[in-house]
Amino acid sequence: EEINKLTELTAMLLELSRTENRLALEDKSFDLAELISNLIRERKAETRTKMNCPEHTNISLHQAATRELCAILLDNALKHSPKNSPVKIQVLPSKQNITVHFTNDGAISQKNLPHVFEQFFRGNQQTKGYGLGLPLAEQLAKALGGQISVSTTKASTIFTISLPII
Repeated sequence: EEINKLTELTAMLLELSRTENRLALEDKSFDLAELISNLIRERKAETRTKMNCPEHTNISLHQAATRELCAILLDNALKHSPKNSPVKIQVLPSKQNITVHFTNDGAISQKNLPHVFEQFFRGNQQTKGYGLGLPLAEQLAKALGGQISVSTTKASTIFTISLPII
């Protein structure tokens, strides 16, 4: 499983470098809510994950990159929160963009917060990982014409992506 994850990350990084961090638009649209629901099912995280999303959240972005971006943030939320705590996903469409919040219990220290998007940075040395997921998520969000941010309180962490609706 780890080898497959590294292979997928490497392939996405190669595609980003070949396209100078710009990904081509897809000819057909897809439902973002359905894509995220599929990711939740694949991870068998239905009982832990609560999604709040309107129906028909269609976007016309690079589907594989959008999928990888959402997978990184979902995996990160599941991995860095207490085992039985909920992960909340909220999808908020507007006329120009679609915003997705991934919220989990557990805070990122103020010392680590500015570094979460740096390559090879791992805030918690006890967890598995290579420190590549969040930097790739940032690259993907930008390549899709969007933005990514993180905020934290004493009790929770929220990763937010905002993607254009085209």
